[in-house]
Amino acid sequence: MNVFLLRLRVNGIKNISTEIELNFYNKIITKFDPKPSNIKAIYGENGSGKTAIMTAINIAKKVVLRHGYLQQTENQTFLGEIINKVNKEFFIEFEFAKYDDSTLDLYKYSLTLRKNSIGNYEIAAEELDVIYGYTKNKSFAPAYQIKDGQLVYLHVGKDEFYRIKEITMNRLRDTPFLLAIMDGTDSASSLSPDIVSLLLFFFSINVYLDEEDMHEIYLINRILATFQQGESKDKSQTMYRIIDKQLFYIDSKGRDIVNKKDFTKYKKKVSRLEKFLKIFKRDLRSIDIEKRDNGDTYKCELVLNYGEFKVNREFESTGIKKLMRIYDA
Repeated sequence: MNVFLLRLRVNGIKNISTEIELNFYNKIITKFDPKPSNIKAIYGENGSGKTAIMTAINIAKKVVLRHGYLQQTENQTFLGEIINKVNKEFFIEFEFAKYDDSTLDLYKYSLTLRKNSIGNYEIAAEELDVIYGYTKNKSFAPAYQIKDGQLVYLHVGKDEFYRIKEITMNRLRDTPFLLAIMDGTDSASSLSPDIVSLLLFFFSINVYLDEEDMHEIYLINRILATFQQGESKDKSQTMYRIIDKQLFYIDSKGRDIVNKKDFTKYKKKVSRLEKFLKIFKRDLRSIDIEKRDNGDTYKCELVLNYGEFKVNREFESTGIKKLMRIYDA
């Protein structure tokens, strides 16, 4: 199965205080053909909200896929700075197609974050709607609905609804339904097709933001200032998370951590990347992989070989590094 982003609605992030809607497939969906629309671009003047839109997508992906994202001090600090001060809540909605050669299902997923009485952002609403086997005569029907931390609808029988409601009780304010249901399910095979489709969609999203849009150092300074004022109760846990995040961030920029069993696939990916970069850098001879043993994984560094000299990826030009990140996406 494949997924394709059809439409995006965003509000309440950075300078966006009124809803923005972007359509990436403007045709009437009869026979779905994504190929002519595979490349999507957002353009506009400086300050028009391009980075805000990408930041919104990034937040949604982290909320949906990362356990405990809304429970961590550094993320709450980030949300407090990034969510629009006028709206005081964040809204995003994705409409996407899941398709193969013979079937087409449409999904619409929305998420709203709102500040609670103690000043933390929590999930105020979450909803997934679906059209199975799309035709122009069918309309969206809810798969599940969450409001104010309560499961209010689930497309199952009555007994199953109450069983799932009990599993997710007291969790849905800071944990998305997808993670809450996965934590309470005995096996992956028992997950509903709707949950699997939502996982597939968010796994398919790759967001790259420039370092100046990550705000890592600013947030760390804010948290450290809070520590000095004695307002935080989980200092050591938060600091360990910050340290881990920084180490991972450095690794993700300069190295790739590759499972040994996947190394052959990794080499093929690097080979395709090399062909892509040669379109822009005709003097590039090859991309060499320098790997170090790391238990079940290799730590791999990419070195661009120009014949007379070699350059580690970390020290390549900004343009080349951006092309490499574009290729990843």
